[in-house]
Amino acid sequence: MSYSDLAESASETKEQLVANLRRVVSDAEDLLAATAGQTDTKITELRARAKENLHLAREKLADADAALDDALLGGGEVA
Repeated sequence: MSYSDLAESASETKEQLVANLRRVVSDAEDLLAATAGQTDTKITELRARAKENLHLAREKLADADAALDDALLGGGEVA
C-alpha cells in the first residue's frame, strides 16, 4: 500500500468520523428537545450536562470539519 493510499484511507476514515459525530449531535439534540418538559431534578441535571457536552462537541466537529476541508482542498494531509 502506497503513502497515497494510506492518506486517502485516513481521509475517508476521518470523513466517516465527522459524519458519525454529526449523527450523535443530532440525536442528542432530539433527545434534549423530547425531554424539554421534564422537571425531575436528575433529568434537569443530565440535560444541563448534555447541553454543555453538545456545545463542546459542536465546536470540535466544526474544527474537524474545517481541518478536513483544508486538507482535501489543499491536497494536504489530514492531521
